Amino acid sequence: MKKNRNLTVVQGKRQNRTGKKLVCFLLAAVAIYFCVPMLYSFGLDALGARFVRTVVVESGVLETLLAVEGVIVRKERVVTAPASGKLEWVVEEGERLSVGTLAARIKTGESTWQAVHTPAPGLIIMQLDGLEGVLQPQSLTEINVPLTRKLPLQQRSLLTGEEVTRGSVLFKMVDNFTWYYLIELSAHEYAGLSERASVTMRFSFTPDQDVTGRLDVVKQEDDKVTISFEINGAVDHCFKERFSSADVVTKRTRGTVLPASALIEQEGETGVYILDKSVVRYRPVDVLDAWQGKVVVSGLRIGFSVITNPNMFREGQRL
Repeated sequence: MKKNRNLTVVQGKRQNRTGKKLVCFLLAAVAIYFCVPMLYSFGLDALGARFVRTVVVESGVLETLLAVEGVIVRKERVVTAPASGKLEWVVEEGERLSVGTLAARIKTGESTWQAVHTPAPGLIIMQLDGLEGVLQPQSLTEINVPLTRKLPLQQRSLLTGEEVTRGSVLFKMVDNFTWYYLIELSAHEYAGLSERASVTMRFSFTPDQDVTGRLDVVKQEDDKVTISFEINGAVDHCFKERFSSADVVTKRTRGTVLPASALIEQEGETGVYILDKSVVRYRPVDVLDAWQGKVVVSGLRIGFSVITNPNMFREGQRL
């Protein structure tokens, strides 16, 4: 007869291992829950510091410009050849000459020369364009700017040794003190200049030089206004150019000039983000004017670093 054995079942080992795994999983989940946002924030800050773009606040001027196309008119006097023969220049182009100065001579024979003197004081310009007799200050009211700009220029310059015929144009004497720039505007465009006695402009042939012109309305027909700017003094290349574009300064606003991208809206208020000891801070500003992607504002202290790509950042973020 078999004996019944008492068997003892040991429980809990598998359950203990499962419990430990569960605890470890929960601890890892908690760590991830708290660490991932921290790591994300740290990574975001590091990434922001790498891509942040700033400008330093300084006082400046924002200019509103009107782009125009016009015609240059000068007091010019052409000089023709008194005889046929071979030309020889005695002076250099651009020289300021007094009346009666020997400018050139023409060899008419083996040993005979015909002198050519200046009939008026001014600059001697040898480059001709064919419009010298058409565009004169006394005929400003008769000049149609758009039609004149369509005329083909017949530019040429005579060189020493060239054959010339009697009566052909050799050069021109130009009044180097007063000249005119003629443009045509719509009535709407002219409204921005109507109260101005003079303006500052920059010509395409010398874009870095500010030129002041006294404004005068030559004629007004329907919706078109022809304006002349009287300019006193020489400007680089102005005595050779006939047609030119220019930027006319219609308004100047002084303040802090920033890219328009630097502006942000916060609770209905316009402001900017600045970097203050590597921390992003918000500062409200007053926008005084805007023009072609730039704004001029007030309310910022000189020396601040303004963030120009603020949409990548948040207030209080450390970079």
